[in-house]
Amino acid sequence: MRIAIDHQKFTEQKYGGITRYFACLALEISKLNQDIKIFAPLHINKYLFHLPKNIVSGTNIGLYNQPFIKMLGPVNNFLSQFQVEKYDPDIIHESYYSEHPIIKSICPRVITVHDMIHEKFPNEFSNDNTISLKKKSIERADHIITISNNTKNDLMKFYNISSSKITTIYHGATSNLSTKGLKPKKNQNYTKPYLLYVGNRSGYKNFNLLINAFGLSNQIKKKVNLIAFGGKPFDYDELESFNSAGLKKSQVIHITGDDNTLKNLYQNAEAFIFPSLYEGFGMPPLEAMSNNCPVISSNTSSMPEVIGDAGEYFNPKSVEGLINAIKNVLFSNRSEELVSLGQKRVEMFSWKKCAKETMSVYERL
Repeated sequence: MRIAIDHQKFTEQKYGGITRYFACLALEISKLNQDIKIFAPLHINKYLFHLPKNIVSGTNIGLYNQPFIKMLGPVNNFLSQFQVEKYDPDIIHESYYSEHPIIKSICPRVITVHDMIHEKFPNEFSNDNTISLKKKSIERADHIITISNNTKNDLMKFYNISSSKITTIYHGATSNLSTKGLKPKKNQNYTKPYLLYVGNRSGYKNFNLLINAFGLSNQIKKKVNLIAFGGKPFDYDELESFNSAGLKKSQVIHITGDDNTLKNLYQNAEAFIFPSLYEGFGMPPLEAMSNNCPVISSNTSSMPEVIGDAGEYFNPKSVEGLINAIKNVLFSNRSEELVSLGQKRVEMFSWKKCAKETMSVYERL
């Protein structure tokens, strides 16, 4: 079977959950002796470096200037169409939402819906057309993959789609991509223990709750700092909120880096905090578990489905609840228990399983 994945997210994403999903999936499907190819003629994505050359049709241009990246979309649409016509795929798996097919072909189409954030929190995306593009992509898809049952239920609710058109397939717990030269070192840059937050800090991510909880507990502040990995540098409003919460600049640290940097941070954190109000799946908790890092998570949307009994839960609208959850992990043997439960939990999630189940979807079409 010949499977084509379009360029959309690879054109605009250097790192990111969606491109990592497709890179890991493509690598594992190729191991099943299937012919799968990502058509990204001119891309900026780092994950594609780790894939065999026969999986990727394209070149990393190494430029990250936003105006230039926006110009790449139409160019890649044009270039990839010729490549795909020669390839003659049996299945097209669209990497994101678009008004019209990026790859024009009469073969069956699959789309993966990763979350329903835009529908759940429309006020955070007022100038965004993702919902209309998603609707178009869903309508032309022959089948839809969701990454949790929670997302599947939300999709059926918002778009009135039959359950028979949707299959839930979980992600793998850890990246199956090469991490060359990874040698984790113990807290090489941080003399004080820390709690870890990962990802962007937009409204529904509920980072403010974590800041308020951290600032209110002298016991927690005395023991640990807070490291926020990823996202943009702290802006003026965030720095002001830290100050209002009684936190010094040295207590809340922002870090960016690659997957190796993140792995090192997980392995040395006292705990990983996931205060989000909503997630379609939630990769960071599984990444934390895979690196023997205790997970403290909100108890809403897909989190209980993914984390199971391997997390210390709290109400994402309760500052006091989060404080108590952090204390339970920091000041008892709960941490060791969560690490043990996490090791068992991640065994349920593998890219090999994800690939086999995805192939079953392709083969039914």
